[in-house]
Amino acid sequence: MRMRPAPNDVVERIEAALRRHAEREAKRISVSMKEGTVTLSGRVDSRAQRLAAVGAAWSAPGVGAVVDDLELS
Repeated sequence: MRMRPAPNDVVERIEAALRRHAEREAKRISVSMKEGTVTLSGRVDSRAQRLAAVGAAWSAPGVGAVVDDLELS
């Protein structure tokens, strides 16, 4: 008989996997800022990742513009 993991254990494992994935993706994106303009460059694997990166840039304080130079791989 196979034991089922506790729900908290499952949640923790999923959250850890998501953090690892986000860290791996973040290393592929370069961020620079000059005079309130943030430029994102590098590669992302999906449109959703591109939108997440651009959204994160826009949400940072002091950002007046975002240049999206990300490439979809």
